Amino acid sequence: MKFGVFVTVLLLFSCTKQKQELCACTKEYFPVCAAGKQYANPCLAQCAGFSETEIIALDQDDENASCS
Repeated sequence: MKFGVFVTVLLLFSCTKQKQELCACTKEYFPVCAAGKQYANPCLAQCAGFSETEIIALDQDDENASCS
């Protein structure tokens, strides 16, 4: 009986949990900022939920470039 209740609760929990979208990005290094945080490339920033208008490219030639 206890096992049946556990399985039922487990199934209900797994069915109500929201499905996360997969996000596939290349490993290219093209640093960008979004909301003060640095990402290795625009794809990773978009996967974090930022739109293209919220993403700012950093100057790759400037070794001291940061998002602060």
